[in-house]
Amino acid sequence: MPVASGSVASTGGRIVAAMLDASSRKALTALANEMHADVILNACDPRFIPPVISERERGWFTTEPFSEPELFTFPEGIGEIQCVNVEHEEVILILRWIDCARVTFT
Repeated sequence: MPVASGSVASTGGRIVAAMLDASSRKALTALANEMHADVILNACDPRFIPPVISERERGWFTTEPFSEPELFTFPEGIGEIQCVNVEHEEVILILRWIDCARVTFT
């Protein structure tokens, strides 16, 4: 198996998160085949791209990957899931169009 034991999480088969060596084409291919994936997102080490946050008073800053855990209740079939900060380009792009006090991607 291309991932370490205990490093795969699933929300009922709709979304799967896994931790593996993203520099290994073999590991990525094996995981994609095993999960019947048609899309792979953020196939990189989050330590190299920390979450970006913008606050009106503080400006731009980064946080530790997977910081600020928060429980969200998703629509039926998914349920309550703990979400954390991750890097996502919308944090940077959204401020071009919307005046916000705080922007983050969880």
